[in-house]
Amino acid sequence: MEKDLICGMDVDPTVALTSQYNGKTYFFCSTACKEMFDKEPEKYLKKDEPSGGSCCCGCSF
Repeated sequence: MEKDLICGMDVDPTVALTSQYNGKTYFFCSTACKEMFDKEPEKYLKKDEPSGGSCCCGCSF
């Protein structure tokens, strides 16, 4: 399973809608999610980046 970056839903890559961006394939559950990504891909890719390595519960990385 792959994860839709827009809504977080797990999607089956064999039937999901896809977009290519910077050489990578992204998977979507619906036309609406795909269109949102296609319009502003960087907005949604930034959510995937690590936030800096801290944790609110005191755990270490």
